[in-house]
Amino acid sequence: MARELEKKACRVLVVGNYAPDRQESMLRFGRELTAELENAGVEVNRIAPPALLNRPPVGLSAGEARKLLGYVDKFILFPRRLSAAIVQFLEVGPGLVHILDHSNAVYGALCRRLPWLVTCHDLIAVRSARGEFGPQQLPRFTGAILQARIARSLARAPYIACDSDATRNDFLRLIGCPQHGLPRRIYLGINPVFTMEGDCYHLPANTVLHVGSGAWYKRRDRVLRIFARIRQGQPVVKLVLVGEPLDRDKRQLARRLGIEDAIFSLSRVTDEEMAALYRASGVLLFPSEVEGFGWPPLEAMACGCPVVCSKGGSLREVVKGPLSVVLDSADVEDDAFASAAMKFLRMDEEERKRLAIQQAKKSTMFSWKRCATEYLDFYYEILQAALR
Repeated sequence: MARELEKKACRVLVVGNYAPDRQESMLRFGRELTAELENAGVEVNRIAPPALLNRPPVGLSAGEARKLLGYVDKFILFPRRLSAAIVQFLEVGPGLVHILDHSNAVYGALCRRLPWLVTCHDLIAVRSARGEFGPQQLPRFTGAILQARIARSLARAPYIACDSDATRNDFLRLIGCPQHGLPRRIYLGINPVFTMEGDCYHLPANTVLHVGSGAWYKRRDRVLRIFARIRQGQPVVKLVLVGEPLDRDKRQLARRLGIEDAIFSLSRVTDEEMAALYRASGVLLFPSEVEGFGWPPLEAMACGCPVVCSKGGSLREVVKGPLSVVLDSADVEDDAFASAAMKFLRMDEEERKRLAIQQAKKSTMFSWKRCATEYLDFYYEILQAALR
């Protein structure tokens, strides 16, 4: 029989992300999960690739240099550091390694002396490299090579956790079943500052909000076209974009649509400021083509802000409530998104408040404490299996 594992003895070495890559969602996941694990009494040891090289080689642009030096930091210099950390970790006692981001699954080859798992947040890049989103989204040659390497590394992972059923289904379809059973679906959490109570910015009641990066699948081009349709019915409406500024093509599109003067862009917004924006906005517009989880709609729901989003990826399973409309972006025209948004913008204030309370209750299941508890249960199962 396997020896019983005491919960207080749980130890985990978490492998985080390379900070210069500015993958804010991955950095947030690492911060929130490890904080809750430590609150539960888990011994958490952290390691991530440090930025050791910072002088761009002569003849390379800043962007090319950052990417090249990042590859050296992550795939040439860091593996030796990780190997040493694993040896030190083992000297203290048993435990496991948790690679927090599937794009770092290649480090799994160094973890074979310990049980290890990988969290797969989405397979958008792998799907793009395989042409699932059309030729226009195919990566460059080096990107395709990297995604193929990540897929091979994921196939060798003994344990996998996924942020959603959608991601788990993609994993089984593209990668296959992990060595020790089906991927474990564990929903992420949202920051507890996202509630209906708190500060609220003084924005017009008919403000449309969009939160997201400039990545192609966020469909900012469609956000602009839908907003232009909304403006036809409500000329005074404003659009607030939170994230990186619009690129040149999107600025030109906004100018052609005649909405350039109605757009306000914000970046580097704190969670507290973001919560205040959700509370003040008339509707969150989120027509992403695909998502692995989708924080903004859940945050908006928790703050009582109506949501109009696509069914892309995980959104169909996590966005539910009386102030939410989920549409099939592949089959629905921009007018359908605009009509749904205008319905919320014109809603009676008292009716909206009543429905917002109902909707906010549905978001309570997405807490970091619950997320950490489910990961901790998974850790125990993995460690128990290692003792058999």
